[in-house]
Amino acid sequence: MCLVSRDNLDVGEELTVEQLKTMPWVVTYHGPTASTPAARQMRMLGIEPNVQVVTESFLTVPSLVRGTGRVALLQRRLAAGVPAELGVRALPCPLEIGPLREAMWWHPMYDDDPEHRYLRDVVLRATAVLNQDP
Repeated sequence: MCLVSRDNLDVGEELTVEQLKTMPWVVTYHGPTASTPAARQMRMLGIEPNVQVVTESFLTVPSLVRGTGRVALLQRRLAAGVPAELGVRALPCPLEIGPLREAMWWHPMYDDDPEHRYLRDVVLRATAVLNQDP
């Protein structure tokens, strides 16, 4: 989802690709080696965000968008949980952005390690709960 300020009069009920190309952005983990999958997808489609603010936490994004002409991309679940009092609104992204995928990798020597198995099990149980339909 895209977040914009509730009082941003330049954005109507929908965002356009052209607006994504020209609006200033709030991004997370931006840099030559730190980029989100969504940012890479946008670049492949010819959209180079005009980055104005970089933050290390998705939770700070709404306050960095509120009261400005900025736009930000936020995961659907996080955007749905943003309280109305924060003064932002979530709009569908005008581009098809693929789902965020997480993966675990480890050296085979840890396959049977009890602590490592425990941690993998905790992660799998947590993601199973998150993947259930609300």
